[in-house]
Amino acid sequence: MPEDMRLEYRYSDRANIKVYLESGYDDRNFVRFAFSQDILDYISELENRSFLNMMPGQLQTEEKQLCKLFDDPYETVFIPAGRNLITLLSTQLNYIFTSLEGSQLRNIDFITKRYIELILKLKPLFSDGIKGLMKAAADQPDQLKKIKPNKAAINRLIARSEKILRGYYRYVEGEERVYLDSKKYIKINFSSSGQQEIVWVINLLFYYLFENKRVFLIIEEPESHLFPDSQQSIGELLSLFATCKNQVLVTTHSPYLLGTFNYLLLASQAGSFAAETAKDQVDKGYWLPADKAAAYFIHDGEMNPAMDVEDNISLIKNELIDGASREINGKSEALLELLYREAADEHQ
Repeated sequence: MPEDMRLEYRYSDRANIKVYLESGYDDRNFVRFAFSQDILDYISELENRSFLNMMPGQLQTEEKQLCKLFDDPYETVFIPAGRNLITLLSTQLNYIFTSLEGSQLRNIDFITKRYIELILKLKPLFSDGIKGLMKAAADQPDQLKKIKPNKAAINRLIARSEKILRGYYRYVEGEERVYLDSKKYIKINFSSSGQQEIVWVINLLFYYLFENKRVFLIIEEPESHLFPDSQQSIGELLSLFATCKNQVLVTTHSPYLLGTFNYLLLASQAGSFAAETAKDQVDKGYWLPADKAAAYFIHDGEMNPAMDVEDNISLIKNELIDGASREINGKSEALLELLYREAADEHQ
């Protein structure tokens, strides 16, 4: 790394962390960290407190303090790429994960490890599927209160999830299954790669809406192994999730996904005259507010804006990842023209 390498993470006006290089002996560089005074004060306070056998009340108090210090009320949830491998090993996952020794566990990157732990923790909740959880909540006043702000969004998600999965998910007798109806099912490790990739994306979106938790969701390539119409549906669901007081960061190579985000952006920018017509085209629950959306692309190691604003209308530059379509169409048209000319010459 260059000797003048510096990073600064700004969480709030009061909290920041700086990372930089410092030259040392034997021509080696050392990574140094500098914390803002508010963070140092908080760390100093921790030295006088005990964190053994924490009660739920103490845990909540500590979490509130951290959220306030870093101005961040969101729980970060990272859904990595390659999800189908984890689902493919569904029946062996518990054994693999619990039999690993400490040194072996440390070789699993933190993001994948956290994702696997999350799935293992939540699986039992889905013994009767999403609809089963909703039905059980009807007899629990506290849960109904949690659900209320997101109920419309949850209903939309349930309808779309069955369309994407061509069924519904349940965890029964230690097996993850996709039920086609009340009796017929496919074990998740024998289902299609698209179902394996998306099933826990859907489950996690539902869970955090169901619990009414504010989430910063980071998801890699949600379109993996999905048909274009399912890519469109998952794009709408991610927009729906974002509008429920959550934040969503998506990395993608899919022009279908970007195209979906674009018409959701367009719908939200419809003026009062066009808004009613826009509702007929796109359910308002999926609209993506343009003033809260941003897009970037990475080229030659640099991140560049990918939003285009023209006549006060903001859109993502879909062509940045769909250049192949232009080239393919251009070559096809050129070759068709040659064939038409050849056919015309033969008839003369």
